[in-house]
This record gives sequence, C-alpha cells and structure tokens, in this order.
Amino acid sequence: MGCELTGDWDKFLNLKNIESAMREHMGDALERGAELLRGNVVKYIRDQKGNWPSLAESTVKQKAAKNQSDLILIAEGDYATSFATDRKSWDEVQMGSNHPQSRALEFGYEPGGLPARAHFWPAVEEGIDEYLNELQQGLATMFQSLMR
Repeated sequence: MGCELTGDWDKFLNLKNIESAMREHMGDALERGAELLRGNVVKYIRDQKGNWPSLAESTVKQKAAKNQSDLILIAEGDYATSFATDRKSWDEVQMGSNHPQSRALEFGYEPGGLPARAHFWPAVEEGIDEYLNELQQGLATMFQSLMR
C-alpha cells in the first residue's frame, strides 16, 4: 500500500523562499502604500476637504499680519510638508508628522480653545482602497516571483 503524488513539485519547493520574497516585495508594497497615504493627507489639507470649524477672528488677523495663508491648517506650508514616511524594517513603515502641533490640530486642544480639525484619519479612510491595492499588488508580485 502506498501513495503516489504527482504534479509540479518544483513550484511547491519554491515556497521555501517565501520569507525572502515577502521581505522584498511586501516591504516595498508597504512603503508605496505609506507614501500614498502621506500624499492623501497632504492633499486633504491643501484642498481644504475637511468640514472644519472656521478660524478664530484673532487667528485670521494674526495670519494676515504675517502675510500667511488664510486657509485652515496652512500658515507657511510647514505643517503639510511635515508628513513623512519612515521604513523601519521590511514589515514596518511609519507615516505621520513630527510637527509639534500635529496632535492638537487633529484632535483639538481644549485648554487652548483649539477645536479639532481632523485631517489625518479622514484622509487615510479616503485612500484605503488605494492602500489595499498596493498590498494586493505586492502579494501578487511576491507569488509570481515564487512561481518562476
């Protein structure tokens, strides 16, 4: 009594390389996805897509005196450009802002009377399909590389 397996076992044996293929292809996909999300956040701010509370009159006057933009979340442009991606390892890419007011702008700051002007999470949610597509492309590329 015995069992005979037939088929193209060479392709199955290629799966032993799945870890290196995952490191190569999925790490790149994560990085591309994070860049897409970063771009979406910047675009969300620049296009003023949020349903945000208006600026306080004192802020409007202060910005005008400094020849700054009258747009919300934009003064000199440093906030929107503070968003960056950082690839920590093949399976970790961070995206965010190191601007000192980032958290207060997103969630508000009650002691200072600053209302929340959510822009990070709405932009992420808006671009989630693009991000998932990058991950799907990364998986497809990874498995194609294994089946050669």
